[in-house]
Amino acid sequence: MSTEAPGVVVVGTGFGVLTRVRALRGAGFEVVALVARDPGRTASRAAAVGVERACGSLAEALELPGVGAVTVATPPHTHHDLVIQAVEAGCHVVCEKPFARDATEAAAMLDAARRAGVVHQLGTEFRWATGQATAARAVQRGVIGEPRLATFVFDAPLLADPDGEVPEWWGDAGSGGGWLGAYGTHVIDQLRTMLGEFEGVSASLHCLSGRDWSADDSYTVHFRTRSGASGMLSSSVGAWGPFGVTARLVGAGATLWLEGDVVRVADATGERELPVPEDLELARYENHTIEVVVDRLVKREGIERRLTDSLETALRLADGVAEVELVAREGEEVDGPERLTFSQHLACPVDGASYEELSPRNFSFNSPYGACERCDGLGTQFEVDPDLVVPDPDASLAEGAIQPWASGH
Repeated sequence: MSTEAPGVVVVGTGFGVLTRVRALRGAGFEVVALVARDPGRTASRAAAVGVERACGSLAEALELPGVGAVTVATPPHTHHDLVIQAVEAGCHVVCEKPFARDATEAAAMLDAARRAGVVHQLGTEFRWATGQATAARAVQRGVIGEPRLATFVFDAPLLADPDGEVPEWWGDAGSGGGWLGAYGTHVIDQLRTMLGEFEGVSASLHCLSGRDWSADDSYTVHFRTRSGASGMLSSSVGAWGPFGVTARLVGAGATLWLEGDVVRVADATGERELPVPEDLELARYENHTIEVVVDRLVKREGIERRLTDSLETALRLADGVAEVELVAREGEEVDGPERLTFSQHLACPVDGASYEELSPRNFSFNSPYGACERCDGLGTQFEVDPDLVVPDPDASLAEGAIQPWASGH
């Protein structure tokens, strides 16, 4: 059996380019083609990220030599046909979530992948995030005893502003849209990793933002698992108010909760922070790039406040460095670079050139830090003028060719 990594085709020029291309390369895979419907945009985005081939269909890409895997990062109503096409061609598949429009499509994709004998994965990558993985291992080791109650809450006013735009399919339940599928998928995967499979579920979905949607922007889910735990999931991005997040598990002997990537436990002996397992720690002496999507905006009048808040949040999260990815609408092209980098530091985040922090001495002519390096702040320079030193290049030394010597000075 070959151990060589298969070439990968990425389907989708939005999220596929923003995340999948870089993630695959970071894992050692070669991205051989980018696939999307718009030829011009596909070619432009492929060139921007250094992918050699831009294809207008998955069928075209599957004909390329060396292709053995496909990642599908398109809207959920397109997943079924693309995944079936890929697995029937013998390719391994990573499919973005939301997985499908309904359980029937999901079951058909799963059955096709199993019959083909290929690796098939869903894009719920947060189960490998440091905090979630540390918490899951702690629960599985029995740190909190038998799990009894789980509470997972996430609230943020991402869609409360009626002018805030998202892709059309987000608001269409028939296209697989809705916040439960977009975000709740990750929480459900986290719970299955920690507690095992679900046994019973009841849920209510709401559109609190008042948008004319058939899909939800808020959800509440009550559940119980086969292991005997019960709990509640709640999230809204359609209501105004502060950002809030709770991830908490109560066991027979202790309570565990997450604060970002920090996992804490409290029991009768007190409260403590759980150490990060060695294999989940970032290598201390290696450079790492961790990117977080803070907001998505459509360029138009009236977004100044939201843009300012989002940029400030990004700078705060990333220690003073933020990137803006410019994505063209379908049929359009980006005017200028597709990625802009901003930094609060006195250093270029691209080439590393840096400068000391500015102070009054940098502008003082009689300070060595601010003075001109050529004139030392005096405003004049003494230089040798060859024409004055040797006014007559045809004269000999005896005839006084060097004027300073000839004058006796």
